[in-house]
Amino acid sequence: MKRIISVSILTLLTTAPFSLYAEAAVCQFVSGGYQMGSGTFFGPTICSAGKLEELSVNGPLTLHGTEIKTLTINGPLTMNQATIQDLTINGVLKATQSHIRTITVNGTLHLLDSQVNNINVPKTPLTGKYEIYLEGTTLVNSNIIFRKGEGVVYQSKEATVKGSIKGAIVRPLKD
Repeated sequence: MKRIISVSILTLLTTAPFSLYAEAAVCQFVSGGYQMGSGTFFGPTICSAGKLEELSVNGPLTLHGTEIKTLTINGPLTMNQATIQDLTINGVLKATQSHIRTITVNGTLHLLDSQVNNINVPKTPLTGKYEIYLEGTTLVNSNIIFRKGEGVVYQSKEATVKGSIKGAIVRPLKD
């Protein structure tokens, strides 16, 4: 997948809406900026309809109908009917009817009617609870691993984990 970018300056910081077209996907930010050299969006970003090889965002991100091979985000992520191969997130994830191969997370996950292969919560300096909510018919095909050993997984009656859950307690998700 190629990146097609039609901006001629190395660093772009603006408060006006800006779009980046990469394959058929459109990513835009409302305020913030896009740094050409690093390929990083800063500030609230929205991507819809298409495919991206790699995306990095510092700030809130909303995805709809987007396929991304590698996504790194520092901020909250809301996704609907999206597919990600490898996701690294420092923030809250809210995924609905989405597919993610591997998640490395430093934050809380809310998965609704979604499918994931592996979830890894590394040892981090953050304090507080590490929580994963498996809602609706969410399916985890492999393992959920909390490296720090202080996780909580809230699982609905319809959600399935085919692998093991390590370093966490499992509680039923209350309707």
